[in-house]
Amino acid sequence: MAAEHYVDNVKLYGAMKEYIGNYRYAEEHNLPAPDLGNYIGSCILDIATHLSYNFRFIGYSYKEEMMSDGIENCIMYLHNFNPDKYTNPFAYITQIIWWAFVRRIKKEKRQTYIKNKIILDMPFELFNLQEQDDNGEMVSVFREFIQDAQAQLSSVELFENTLKKKEKVKNPGLTVFMEEDEDEDEVLEVERDIATYLKVERNMEDIK
Repeated sequence: MAAEHYVDNVKLYGAMKEYIGNYRYAEEHNLPAPDLGNYIGSCILDIATHLSYNFRFIGYSYKEEMMSDGIENCIMYLHNFNPDKYTNPFAYITQIIWWAFVRRIKKEKRQTYIKNKIILDMPFELFNLQEQDDNGEMVSVFREFIQDAQAQLSSVELFENTLKKKEKVKNPGLTVFMEEDEDEDEVLEVERDIATYLKVERNMEDIK
C-alpha cells in the first residue's frame, strides 16, 4: 500500500474548485475576493514547508524569506487555477512556490553581488584606519578586508559570468513564466526540476 501523502490532492481539488467558483462569482458581481479558507491555507503551508527541505533549497540562511515569498505568490495567483481543465492543484501550488524560491535565491545572490562589488570598488585609502578589537589589540581594517577580498571577488566574478551567459529568449511561449532577467534555458531547467520533483511525489502516492 502506498504511503499516505501529506496533502490529499482529491480533497484539495474539491476545496480549490469551490474557491475558484466563489472567486469567479465575486469577480462577476464586483464583490471582494473570498478568503482561501483554512484548509487551502494549511495545504499551501505544508507544501512550502516540505519543498523547503528539498536538497535544492536546504541550507539557505534566508529560508523564512523563501517561504514567505512562496505563500504570498500563492495568495496572489491561486485564482488562476482552472479546475475545469486541471485536477492537480498540488502540482500547481508546488510550481508557484518553487518559482518563488528560485527568484528569492536569485534576489539574494544579486544583493550579495552588489554589496561585494561596492566593497571591491572602494578606494584603498578608506581602509587605512585602525580600530580596537575586544582584546584591546590594534587591528587593521584594511588587512581584514584583504583577507576576505578573494572570496568576495570570486562571488562577483561568478555572478558576472552568469549574466554574460544569458541568451536572448527564443521561444515566446515560455515568456509567461519568465521575468526580465530569465532566459529560455533557465526556465526549461527549472521546469525539468519541478517535473522531476513531482514525479517523486507521485511515486509516494498516486496523486490524481
